[in-house]
Amino acid sequence: MANLALLKAKGSFFDKPAVIKALGKVSANALMHSANSLKRIAQTSMKYVDPIRKNGRPRIVSKPGKPPRAVRTHPLLRQHLYAVYDATTKRAVIGPIKLSALPGRTPAVMEHGGTARIINRRRRVRKVGSVGEIRIGAGAKSVTADKTLLGSVSVAYARLTSADQAARANRINEQLYGPMAGIMKNIAARPFMIPAMHKTSATMAKKWAKKVKK
Repeated sequence: MANLALLKAKGSFFDKPAVIKALGKVSANALMHSANSLKRIAQTSMKYVDPIRKNGRPRIVSKPGKPPRAVRTHPLLRQHLYAVYDATTKRAVIGPIKLSALPGRTPAVMEHGGTARIINRRRRVRKVGSVGEIRIGAGAKSVTADKTLLGSVSVAYARLTSADQAARANRINEQLYGPMAGIMKNIAARPFMIPAMHKTSATMAKKWAKKVKK
C-alpha cells in the first residue's frame, strides 16, 4: 500500500500544475529553488555511514548537537526530506514526512530531543525447531551469559521441540534481556533542519528577489 503522506507530499511539489496555478510560474519557481536549497543542506548534513565499521564494531552514533547520520542501506530520514507547497498556509514546508518504517516521533526527537523507545537488539524470538533457553542454571549446552538483567548467569540451551518449550524460551529470554520493544530513553537533540535554516536564511531573501525580478 502506498504511503499516504508520501503521495500527498509528491502532489504538492512546486512543479505541479495546481501549485503553479496558485502561485504563478515565477513565484513557484523562486520558492522551489529556495526551498530545495534548504532541503539539500539538511540532507547533506546527514553523512552517509555503513552500519558496521571495517573493524567489525557497530557504527558510533553522531554526537549530541550534531546532525544524525544516514545509515546505509536505508537512510530513511535523509532520503525522505521533501520541499512542498502548503496551500493552507501559502508557504513552503521543508522537512521529513511520516513513514511507517520510521517509528513514531523519530524526526522530531532527532531535531529537538526527547524520549524514544529503543529497540532491544539483544532479544531473540525463539521458535519450535530452533535452539533456545530451557532454564537458567547449569545443564547440557550451558553457557555463561554476560551483561544480562540478572548479571552473569549460566543458561542451559536445547533444541525446542514444542510450542510450550518455545514459549518458555521466550519468557526466559525476556527475563535475561528485557522486553522486545526495548526501553524508553532520553535522546539528546541532533538537529538537521534548524541548522540548515540558519545557513540559508541570510541568502534566501536575496535569491527570491533575484529570481522574481527575472
